[in-house]
Amino acid sequence: MRRLFHYHVLTKALLGLIAFLLLIVSPVAAMSIDATQSIPNWAFSPGPNTNPITLTLTVTTEKAPWSVTVMDEYNGGKDASYAGRLVEYNSSTETWVNNGHIVSTNMTVTGQSIEPDIAGTSATLGPEENTIETGSAAVSGQELAITLQQPITYADAYLSNGNIYRADLTFTVYQT
Repeated sequence: MRRLFHYHVLTKALLGLIAFLLLIVSPVAAMSIDATQSIPNWAFSPGPNTNPITLTLTVTTEKAPWSVTVMDEYNGGKDASYAGRLVEYNSSTETWVNNGHIVSTNMTVTGQSIEPDIAGTSATLGPEENTIETGSAAVSGQELAITLQQPITYADAYLSNGNIYRADLTFTVYQT
């Protein structure tokens, strides 16, 4: 089961417009994962920046144990060496900008813990799958809060040319 979700984030301070493409994958028919929110007006400033609203993943599994992973899909021509970081993207042409700006630090993604059956953890976003949730019991429509943190440095460029910063994230649920 594959679902595509576009998250558009308008930042008022440092970085211009950021778009997140979240690809949701469930490799087992008896499991599903879904996302339902966007991130409006994420204002960045130098230092740690946590998304102003929490993203929600809704997970259903028939069996346990299970896990949810996240990775940067770095698709559509994005250089794999930049996986996990926001990269300049031209939304008019739907292409990554050659020699474009790149945010200097990888994003961190954190899953929610719900005692006693669900353990959330933090992972640095990159090209490999990293576990952010594990469950020890089957769930039905369980909403899990996902928090994104994006460190910003003074060296990160403000985009004033109409381009955006973008990262493509893939969340996958597995029966483990």
